[in-house]
Amino acid sequence: MPNDLAADVVAARQALSSARADLDQAVAAAPEIDGEEALASPGLLALLLRAVSAKNHLDHLELSAGTVPNPRILQ
Repeated sequence: MPNDLAADVVAARQALSSARADLDQAVAAAPEIDGEEALASPGLLALLLRAVSAKNHLDHLELSAGTVPNPRILQ
């Protein structure tokens, strides 16, 4: 794997880790509503979108680098 691609993969993994941590923190802070439906706030949706985007970016970089064991997971 070329150095620039390796650096991109490392950065993408860090971005995903940060996005997941922020999402986990926000979900943990949300009030529990037993048996009730609740709408996600715009901020929570933005965190979710950030995490999904970071995961997609990492998946594509790893596929480009040939480090994904099963490329079908990206289909």
